[in-house]
Amino acid sequence: LDLLLLCGTPIRYSYAVVLFVYFNAMASALEKIFRFGLYDFDWGEYSQYHRRQKYDCDNLPCRVDAVDGFSDAALILCLFTVSFLCTRGFAETARKEKNRILASIDAANHIAISLSRFDLA
Repeated sequence: LDLLLLCGTPIRYSYAVVLFVYFNAMASALEKIFRFGLYDFDWGEYSQYHRRQKYDCDNLPCRVDAVDGFSDAALILCLFTVSFLCTRGFAETARKEKNRILASIDAANHIAISLSRFDLA
C-alpha cells in the first residue's frame, strides 16, 4: 500500500487495497467469534501436534467472545487507517515538493538560457 501511494499510482488502487484489508480483518474477526470454517485447512500431522501443545484449542484460531474479537479488529483497522492517512499525507507532500523543485529548476534553466544570449564581454 505504501508503494502504491509513494509511486503515484491512481488513488483508486490504494482504496481497493484498503477495502481488501478491511474485509480481511472483519472476516478474520468473524471467524474468531463464530468459527464458520474460514481457516479449516489440513495442515498436516506436525502442525496439529504443535497447535495442541501451544494453544488451548485444537482448531485455530481459538474461539473468542464477540467483544474481544471485534475490539481486536477495530484496533487493527484503526492502526491501519492511521498508517494509511499518514503515508498518503507524506506522499502528497513529497509530490508537491518534487513539483516545486522541478518548477524552480525549469525557471533557473530559462534564466540561464536568457543570460547566455547576452554578450557580457
